[in-house]
Amino acid sequence: MSETNVDKGRRPNVQGEQTRRTVLEVAGQVFAEKGYDGAGFRDIAARSGVGLSSIMYHFGSKQGLYLETIRHCVVDHFELDRHFEVFDALDYGDAQAVADALRTAIRSFLGACHSGPNCDTIMALYARIMVGNNLEALAMLLQCFEGVQRKLPAVARRIRPDWNDTQIAFWVQAFWAQLQYTVMGKKLVLYDMKLGTSYPESFLDRCADYLAWYAALPLGLPAPSTLQPRPS
Repeated sequence: MSETNVDKGRRPNVQGEQTRRTVLEVAGQVFAEKGYDGAGFRDIAARSGVGLSSIMYHFGSKQGLYLETIRHCVVDHFELDRHFEVFDALDYGDAQAVADALRTAIRSFLGACHSGPNCDTIMALYARIMVGNNLEALAMLLQCFEGVQRKLPAVARRIRPDWNDTQIAFWVQAFWAQLQYTVMGKKLVLYDMKLGTSYPESFLDRCADYLAWYAALPLGLPAPSTLQPRPS
């Protein structure tokens, strides 16, 4: 049977998808290095080897490329909900188990931020978004946190039913502030603690222990069982 035009149209454009992926990977590097205002199509085209007209065809505008870069490099990379799945089947009557779940979630998140290929570029882009004034970019980033932003208050409410909405909201903000300092303050932390150019895995393990303890304290939970020596 001969192939129809409709059948051809249904086939994925493999070359086009590869071109998009190449541009997005390079754009992530350029936006991370130069920020939104400093990055230009010509630089991205030169580094990627993809023509300006092709980039315009796929993304339409610099803003369109920026938002798709955030989706590709940050939102899809994090798959943030997976780091907090540990809370879905948890015995909330077991205070130690809840504290240990906090530690597991935090260590998984830190691993996504600071381990594996391209993490430095991804985190530099993340930091650029956080300090920038591009509201659409911030909204795109918040999509990454949407599921967890519903889950964390529900977790806190189960542990502290006596808390009001304001107390829960500030606990959630404090939780994220501590985790994101490892990103936003990375160079200062590395310099201050003489860790070299990247966080060792042993540091991330210890960091997860202490950040989980700090998150557990206001909830009335014990320190995670991995924190040694055990605090009195």
